Amino acid sequence: MSSPNASSTDDFAQVRPAPDQPPPAEAASHPGVVTFVDADSFSEYEVAVENLPAEVAWAETDSGYAPVTRIVGRRRDGSLDVESYSADGRLLHVVSRPTTD
Repeated sequence: MSSPNASSTDDFAQVRPAPDQPPPAEAASHPGVVTFVDADSFSEYEVAVENLPAEVAWAETDSGYAPVTRIVGRRRDGSLDVESYSADGRLLHVVSRPTTD
């Protein structure tokens, strides 16, 4: 996999809202990598969790924090839609924001 350029990671990270607080120490351990997928170009790259802000690597759910292992972004109808998934494929969070291009 190729390394992401900074702007690709920033595009995804800027869409995610910050949680109220970082995940507690007793939260499920994170597998250590988040895979970013551009659904439009079918490109993928991995980023180590220690290189990501907590609000990207973790998602707050009804039962506490869950590790995010896959983030899929796609452009449609003038917006960037970003979906976050857990290791078992569960959809954790969806965010959409308008694009300028």
